[in-house]
Amino acid sequence: MTGQGPSQREMLERRIARVADLSGLTARAHKLIQELSALEMDALRLELEIGRNPGNDQLARELLEIEGRMTDLRMSQAECQEETEAVEAEVEDIDRLIEAARGGNS
Repeated sequence: MTGQGPSQREMLERRIARVADLSGLTARAHKLIQELSALEMDALRLELEIGRNPGNDQLARELLEIEGRMTDLRMSQAECQEETEAVEAEVEDIDRLIEAARGGNS
């Protein structure tokens, strides 16, 4: 390295690491989607049961609990999306640095 900044190899290694991070974030996003979908199905089931048994306080408590968990999952989804966008931007920056190091010829 000449002291001018990271070498192409270092930039490529950094890019590979960040793409691996993106893969993990994508897996996390899919898991959150699955968890939220399951909770939404539970909420629908409880809403139907409450419609049939309007005075059942236990069902109402369960629904409130599930709605709280759904809110938490939606917040986790938003955080995951923000992380994903930040890592994608970093990969784009690294790509520009690699392109510049190659002299803009690709």
